[in-house]
Amino acid sequence: MLKVRKEGKKERGVQVARDSSDDGGAPVGRRQVAANDPETPSVNLNNLDDAEPLQMIDLAEALMENTVVTEVWLCNCNMDTLGGQMFGQVLKRNATLTELNLETNRIGPKGMVALAKALKENTGLSILRLENQNTPMGNKAERLFVKALKANKSLVKLAADFHEQSSKNAVVSALTRNIDRARKARRKAA
Repeated sequence: MLKVRKEGKKERGVQVARDSSDDGGAPVGRRQVAANDPETPSVNLNNLDDAEPLQMIDLAEALMENTVVTEVWLCNCNMDTLGGQMFGQVLKRNATLTELNLETNRIGPKGMVALAKALKENTGLSILRLENQNTPMGNKAERLFVKALKANKSLVKLAADFHEQSSKNAVVSALTRNIDRARKARRKAA
């Protein structure tokens, strides 16, 4: 069973404890996330080789209504296509999340399509990392990411494995536009 521990006062958030004792810790930090714990602004569960795909789905369900967590890192966590689809739902419903890292998982084309569609509606995410999945995202997902970025005004970094050069160019153009928009807003506020 995965245990969750709070880091020191300087580093707040949920990380997985590598301790072998069974003290009833919450699996994958769901309790803190579901409770909107103000001491949990980030969730870092990178490199959980023994994570079950259902744990990722459970975490996604908790994040849908969360208003505290701004950063989620789930690299190499055995997340599958269904997990990708659930995190697509998270992006549709959660405007608090600013950074999502799902690199090095098993999110297939259907999961990528769900994430791309959600990105079109999302207004808070600024960084999305999806590189190094075990299967290519496919042409449909690439086209949907391009469409989504034309509508999305908040994303400034997208790390994904695009194969079509036209998709790469369109993504770079949209991200450059968003970066410029954010720079102008910072200048205006200063």
